[in-house]
Amino acid sequence: MPNNILSLMQKLLFYCFIFFSLSAKAETSPISLAELPLTFPKERKVAPDFKLVLLDGNSISLSSFKGKVVLLNFWATFCSPCRKEMPALETLWKKYKKQGLVVIAVSIDRSDQQHVQRYVQNAKLSFPVGIDTSKSIQRNYEVKALPITYIIGRDGKFIARAIGERHWANKTGLSYFENLLQNK
Repeated sequence: MPNNILSLMQKLLFYCFIFFSLSAKAETSPISLAELPLTFPKERKVAPDFKLVLLDGNSISLSSFKGKVVLLNFWATFCSPCRKEMPALETLWKKYKKQGLVVIAVSIDRSDQQHVQRYVQNAKLSFPVGIDTSKSIQRNYEVKALPITYIIGRDGKFIARAIGERHWANKTGLSYFENLLQNK
């Protein structure tokens, strides 16, 4: 069987699995991933490790979160869709951090750190936020548009990517993350 047909069949099986997994958890009607459009990799590869200095001065690295599901969000204060999805990211963080979800926001702002810090404080964000001053993380993750979000599995490999604003804390998003976090 040609590789492209095999690849299409694998994708179809994966989408069916996700759809039925999510719809089984729905309380009233089936949930459609169309409400949370994600791009899934053909082959799950290891996400590039990085070190990020957070606004509070502490440093984190992606590799330190192996065994957890990571939502890695690239954003900027000048990006309206980025700002719109921040409350939903905060909701996910508060709801699922004890179950193994880590939310990390990487700002690509060129402005000073105090500007980003003020935004984070005013928005009452409690998840880890840092600025990619060297742009190395941005380059390694091929960030070409904002916001862009990567979901990284407990094994450190990419699960999905979302380009553009998402309603992460709607019924579909919550069900998606509940499903991810239940599968260890």
